[in-house]
Amino acid sequence: MKLCPVEREVAVLVNSLPHNRREITEALTALGATCDRDSAKAIDCIYNKRTRSFYWVIGEPTPRATRDDTFLFNITADNDNEPFGAKVELERTTEEIK
Repeated sequence: MKLCPVEREVAVLVNSLPHNRREITEALTALGATCDRDSAKAIDCIYNKRTRSFYWVIGEPTPRATRDDTFLFNITADNDNEPFGAKVELERTTEEIK
């Protein structure tokens, strides 16, 4: 499965973190993720982010369009042994406001 650029960047970030369950879940939690500490998987975390974008046209007093995006990352790894490889799945929803 080919990852989108955002998924690839998150996977690179996760794979650069310490490769043990405790340290990686602490690092992801510090970044705002929610991690299941009782999971059978070595790593099982969710990161949810909402953004609002405004699209302006030069000279117009109000934005031409407004869009809300929700990014939900599911970050998992089956074990913390080498080679370490986290799986990152992104679910993105977009809502046009105006």
